Amino acid sequence: MEQLDALHPFGQGNPEPIFGVEGVVLRQPPEVFKEQHFRFWCDDGDGRRLPGVAWKMARRLPPVGVPIDLAIELHWNRFNGRRLLQLELVDWRAGPAA
Repeated sequence: MEQLDALHPFGQGNPEPIFGVEGVVLRQPPEVFKEQHFRFWCDDGDGRRLPGVAWKMARRLPPVGVPIDLAIELHWNRFNGRRLLQLELVDWRAGPAA
């Protein structure tokens, strides 16, 4: 994240990087809030849970228990004096069939 932070400011002429993550399996259903958005959690390769948020995508909830591919941006979520890594979902698609 420090290397990504060094690329700021983002804007016209310097778009924010979007990362592709393949084969993510959500273990629990996304949590819809304010009827428009949802929160989700996924595990990284070391077994840590990473939180994510999807703005204005509550009508397109990803499935649970099957591989999906994600397009994400990485952000710091600053809340109550804490700084936590958060995935911001740009889009998702069904992963390859098993």
